[in-house]
Amino acid sequence: MEQDYIAILKDCPDWLSLEQFRAVAHISKRKAKWLLEKGIIPCEDSGKQTRRFQIRRSDVAEFLRRRDAGELNSIIPIGAFNSNNTLHTNPLLNTELEELFSFLMEEWADEPDMLTAKQAADLTGYNDTTVNNWVADGKIQAVNYYGKNLVSKESLVEYLASPEGQRIVRPSQKHQEIIESFKDREQKSGMVFGFMTL
Repeated sequence: MEQDYIAILKDCPDWLSLEQFRAVAHISKRKAKWLLEKGIIPCEDSGKQTRRFQIRRSDVAEFLRRRDAGELNSIIPIGAFNSNNTLHTNPLLNTELEELFSFLMEEWADEPDMLTAKQAADLTGYNDTTVNNWVADGKIQAVNYYGKNLVSKESLVEYLASPEGQRIVRPSQKHQEIIESFKDREQKSGMVFGFMTL
């Protein structure tokens, strides 16, 4: 499959500039710069103001392959490059994270204590692969049951309510809706984030 991507880039030079990479990947300059600065795509960084980045054609092909295969879904932020991403533009305070944990445990009180990857995915808006990756990375706890992961609901809630969970670079729509619902409830209870009402 990667050969197809190499073929797509056959007319490109061996090394691409940021602008060339952006054009090939059909993404914004801001997003392309973020990908390079975060090391998601290997590159040569001169640190200069102009022609700062040089990216190997083979690394661009590998990025396109991984992106199209969905391997980067939990890495590349949805909406982080526009003004609509509430998860990153309005991060929660540490005290609010504790409240969020309680809120989610309440919301999911009727769900089983151990969830299949699909159940966890349905609750959070992420896909099964992302949930299983969280297990593999040790971010959430699970037991292997006949070859499939059974995820601890409590550890899933703990992860989503943690500072790391709030920094998920590609939050799902459902995850963002959960945060908005939580904020709405807190505001209705007389709290304003970062301040106490008089």
